[in-house]
Amino acid sequence: MRVRVAFLDGKESWLEIKDLELGENSVTLDTLDTLGAVLQMNGQNEEAKEPHEKCLAGRMELYGEQNKQTLGSLNNLGILYKNLKNYEKALEYYERARKGSEKLMGKNHPMMLAMLCNMGLVYKGKRNFQEAANVFQKVVDGHVAQLGKEHQNTKEDVKELVECLQALGDIERLAELKKAHPNLESSDTRFCYKE
Repeated sequence: MRVRVAFLDGKESWLEIKDLELGENSVTLDTLDTLGAVLQMNGQNEEAKEPHEKCLAGRMELYGEQNKQTLGSLNNLGILYKNLKNYEKALEYYERARKGSEKLMGKNHPMMLAMLCNMGLVYKGKRNFQEAANVFQKVVDGHVAQLGKEHQNTKEDVKELVECLQALGDIERLAELKKAHPNLESSDTRFCYKE
């Protein structure tokens, strides 16, 4: 596997890019994954594609699709394409990651719920509030089962669900949600509907 690596010389602050011939192993793949993440954090989403895609290809070859690292790579590519506003491609990666995570770890595993939440954010970004609400409801249910109603993750998921239901004007589901989560009014989540 050939990888381009950037080195920063502290004295002269210049960037040197070298091609290195590296064997395909977990350390190399982790490095590619980290490089892609760093590029994304710096807003260089286009540049992050290559390391993330190489990482996924390597992990597929080394571990197969039913592996936490491979599923993480699928999720990372979903995040990347969401950031690029290529929502269809993001959903493809998220769906593969979700299916694999659910099969490998169960439907309420935190990693699977995080991937499902990412899917909800894509639907929300596409302004498909009905699908987003359905996804966030599953995430809320999973987090309530695993973490309880008062956990911060659960509250954040409820907030996402509330925003989708408000966009849909779904007063009935908002009322049900308020009833199921009565302590949310004291948090940052605000229920905006007419009684």
